Parts: sequence; C-alpha cells; structure tokens
Amino acid sequence: MNFTMILRLAGLLASMCVITYSQSLQTSDVVVKTWERVLLAKGGRQRLEAISNFLTIQRTNGRSSRIVHETLIVFPKKRWAWVDLGAPFSTSINANNGSYFWEAYDKSRYDGTGIISGPTGLGDERDLIQDQAIFLMETRGYHPKLLSSSLERIGREEFDVVSVDSGLGQIKYYIDKKTSLVRRIASTGKNGNIVAIPVDFSDYRSVQGIMMPSKLAWGSGPSDNLEFAFDVDYDPAIFTRPPALEDGPEGWKR
Repeated sequence: MNFTMILRLAGLLASMCVITYSQSLQTSDVVVKTWERVLLAKGGRQRLEAISNFLTIQRTNGRSSRIVHETLIVFPKKRWAWVDLGAPFSTSINANNGSYFWEAYDKSRYDGTGIISGPTGLGDERDLIQDQAIFLMETRGYHPKLLSSSLERIGREEFDVVSVDSGLGQIKYYIDKKTSLVRRIASTGKNGNIVAIPVDFSDYRSVQGIMMPSKLAWGSGPSDNLEFAFDVDYDPAIFTRPPALEDGPEGWKR
C-alpha cells in the first residue's frame, strides 16, 4: 500500500475546515521566480539534482514511534518500500527495479504465497513520482511543468501558491512567505494521483544541506515524524530478488 493510500485512510478520520481565497497571478515570470525562490530556500537545484538516492522514514507520533512507512528511491527508476499500517491492514514490502516488481504481505492473500510480482505498471511510476514531488520538488529525473501562481489564505495566514503538472496529476505547493519553504501540498481537484488530501509540513531541518520537514500532518488529525537521508549505502540485491517480510523496515541495508 503506497503513501497516497495512507493519506487517504487518514483523511477519513480527519475533519478539515479551511477557508481559502485565490488571487490569480498568471504571469509566467512570476511563477518561475517564485519556484526558483523556493528551490533556493530548499538547498538549491544543483544540490537536489546531485542526489543519487534518498531515504524517507515516517514514524507514528507516539510512545512506540513505530515505523509506518520507509522508502528508498534509487534514481532513476528503482524504489523499495516497507509499509506497516497496523491491524486490520497488512504489513508489506515491495521492490521495483524499473521493469519488474515484487510485493510481499504478512497475510497470504495471493494464491497462498503472500507474494505477488509482475512487470512494472502505471502504479509503480506514480509511486516513484509521488515521493519526489511531495518531498523534493525537483530531482535529476523529475522536473514538473510550472502552470500558475496565486495567493491563497488558510485561516489568517496568506501563502504564495504554485500549481504544477507532475505528469500524473496537477498539484499545488503552499509556500511560507517568510521562509520560502513548502508548508502544504494539495491536489488541484477533489482527489488526485499524487495526494488524495492536503498534507501539511512543519519543523524543517537541514539534512545534508537540504531543508526537509520533520513533521507531517493531515487536517486536524494526528501527525507523524519524518526522517530523511541522501546517498545511503544500500544493498543492490534488494532490486534483483523477492523481498522477505522478516527483513523488516531496514531490509534495504547491506
């Protein structure tokens, strides 16, 4: 189960009450300047495009600090992920090497084996783009098409907003006017392929020179803690063999 589905499940529990207004600023020059300002605040395009892989760890914000989602993306098209949604949902590990995928479950739901596999499909491509769009905005292989810029208000706070086409759906970045960092990402429609409900980010920290959020929340629901690392030393074999649940969330390590 991917990151979008986690957010959709959480959204069923969250009550969102947001008052917004929009003032269209369609000048392409404004869009480009705003986007460049955000990338610079994040760490700069050169640093973002130098990344060869990046690791994301999402933990529940509570006593257990349970890892609910751990993802390693190796550019250009490899992705490994551990997902633990807790009962009654399944724990799973999936690996995609760009042309073929494996997915192992803690419940033997597929022909009694607990593992499914097959050629890479559109869902795998969506997951790959999704992680880059949500957390990095640009990478060596992902450059969204800039569409428009606007001003929107959430409660009493005003944000610069940049709308982009990710290639699999249109999304909006809500940008803090003081820090130029992204505080929210949302779909331009009711539902989207990249994010199903708005996601809020806070407590930014520098990770190897790149500003990354340490907290993620949806609406008035619970928040999770985030950790990131770039250019980690991983085991290449995770992309050439079926995953095993006993490898756990750190199964990507050598």
